[in-house]
Order: sequence, then C-alpha cells, then structure tokens
Amino acid sequence: ADALAAIAACEDKQFPGHPPQQVDEMREQAVRALRRVDAAKAATALPVLTAAVRDRSLRVRRAAVQELAALRSPEAVPGLVAAVVDEHQQLYNSTEDDSEWLAANLREEALEALGAIRSTRAVAPLIEALHLVHLSKQVTDRIADTLARITGRAFEGDRAVEIIDYEGWRVWWDARLRDAPEAP
Repeated sequence: ADALAAIAACEDKQFPGHPPQQVDEMREQAVRALRRVDAAKAATALPVLTAAVRDRSLRVRRAAVQELAALRSPEAVPGLVAAVVDEHQQLYNSTEDDSEWLAANLREEALEALGAIRSTRAVAPLIEALHLVHLSKQVTDRIADTLARITGRAFEGDRAVEIIDYEGWRVWWDARLRDAPEAP
C-alpha cells in the first residue's frame, strides 16, 4: 500500500523520458489499486485519495473521486466535498483530450457519492458551497438535491429568479446543530 501511495503522489520529473500522459495513466492506476489493497482499514488510502482529488491530472482526480465513493465511508466526505467546490477544476491538465467532459462530470460523481454516503459531515460545507460564485446554476441545483437526499429536507428558494435558498439551509442547519448532536 505504501508503494502504491508513493506512485500515486509522484510527479512527471520523477520519471524522466516518459511522456506525461503515460505517467498520469500509471498514477491513475495506482490510485485505483490503492483502495483495493487497503480497503479493510483505508488508513493509507484515505489521505492519498483525498490529496489526489486536487491532482493536476483530471484522470487522477476522477479516479480519486471514484475510489473515495467506493469506500462509502463518512471519512471520504472531505475529499468528495473538495472535488465539488474546487474553483480551479477546469484548469487542471487541459492537454487531456476529454478534459471538458472529465471536468464537467467530476463534480457530478462527487455529489452522487455524497448523496449515497448520506453523512451529515457533508451538510455544512455543501450549504456553504451554495454561496460560491464560481459554481454554475446547474451545480448549485445539484448540490441542493444532494442536501435534500442527505437531510430529507428541501428549501426551494425563489424559482422566479432561480436562486437556491442558501439562507434557509443555513438557518435550518444552525438550529439543528444547536438542538441535536451530530450524527455520523
């Protein structure tokens, strides 16, 4: 597991003479293998997968999101949330042929995983993400859907101007935190 973690974190300059895309493919495979090797305890996999969510290669980032999702653990939430809110997502490794598709689907896959995990650990950062200006209306709608899936609540906002009710979510969540201990 340690060897796979080291490969997943390596840089192109550590493999002189190899094309960057070949190095990225190797790193992507290491990220995918890491979870399988360390699935029982995920102690080695989680920090590496969480860091890989911010990798310069969209393929490595997508592999990290998919492997974090496969863990189906509340411990994967920080890495998945990072994939949703990253404002520089589309700037990473634009030399990949399908970078536009990868960037567009990275957030969707992370949100799908967060909805499936249903950990309240994701609620506060997702509510804050509703307020981020760099996220499109489509992404904020999907965040609101994920919040509804996790919490069982929905705040529609103002459909006339297509605004998600950030304030409604925030006030509700703050009140919930005062009234009840956090669930897993």
